[in-house]
Amino acid sequence: MSRPPRDPDDLPDESIDETVVRDEWGEETVVRDDEPLVRDRETVVEGRETVVEEREAVPVRRPPLIWPYLLAFLLLVLGGLGAYWYFSQEDESPVPAVVGQPEGAAQATIEDAGFEPRSEQQESDRPRGIVLDQSPDAGSELEEGKTVLLTISSGPARETVPDVVGQQADEARDAIEAAGFETEVTEVFSDEPDGTVFRQEPTAGGNLKEGSTVALTVSKGRRPVDVPDVVGTTSSEATATLRDAGLEANVVSVPSAEAAGTVLAQNPAAGATVSAGSAVRLNVAQAPDETGSTTTAPPPATTATTTQATTTQATTTEPPPTPTPARATVPDVVGQELAAGARSFGDEGLKVA
Repeated sequence: MSRPPRDPDDLPDESIDETVVRDEWGEETVVRDDEPLVRDRETVVEGRETVVEEREAVPVRRPPLIWPYLLAFLLLVLGGLGAYWYFSQEDESPVPAVVGQPEGAAQATIEDAGFEPRSEQQESDRPRGIVLDQSPDAGSELEEGKTVLLTISSGPARETVPDVVGQQADEARDAIEAAGFETEVTEVFSDEPDGTVFRQEPTAGGNLKEGSTVALTVSKGRRPVDVPDVVGTTSSEATATLRDAGLEANVVSVPSAEAAGTVLAQNPAAGATVSAGSAVRLNVAQAPDETGSTTTAPPPATTATTTQATTTQATTTEPPPTPTPARATVPDVVGQELAAGARSFGDEGLKVA
């Protein structure tokens, strides 16, 4: 059915929104926002007439539009965050990497980047003075003038070297190892008692890292020497030979028919083994002394008389003087065995009580 033309006064106000509603038959109805909307419609066809029944009409209410406000607020927040980030970046710089560098070079690098370096020491197996760690880490953004903490290696733990000179080798080794060090022992001949430490390196009182080696020099006593054969040579020759062998000569003069200055005997005998520096006794020939003399007394005075006189000549012999014993030098037998010492005294004509 056709719709009659609408009065111009009935034309809708364009300032008011309209809604087009289409029913189940395809008919469209324009509803203004200021008019109620028919919620339900029932159409009944009776013969030629169409009856339209309208039921409860409900006014249309549109919800308020808030999404534009939300969008504006979100843009405002994002803009503020972006501005904060932008302006805050102007005062920050990345922290340079200095781990593994020497302390001096690392501090210079930190200062050149605009930061303040601060160091702390830590024991480590790394070489002394090397940067072990840094805080903040390399690449972190940090405000200029802020502090960068550097952890510097102070090297391994260090201990004081004890004094072991004069101790027996075993005692010295235990003391060194108890202090946290290793020992290296070298044995050499010396005048010090056998088995005694007479040198250490480093010396006592020094500071070493744990596990370092302390060298100990231990005496093996005096070097053994074979006594050379000097019997039959002169005293001076024998003395020089013994000196070259590292021995001393103890010269004793004894009366003998041999040429003066000739070595008659030696003790210890040739081929014996003694310690270097030991003395070898040398019996050296000496010319014998005069043992006595004869004296003739002058004749008495002669008196002449008128009678025949007899002259008597008397010869008197004085008893010979008591011979002076030859001097003997007491030999030095300290350190010798009893039998060897007794032989030394016998060579001098002395008896051992």
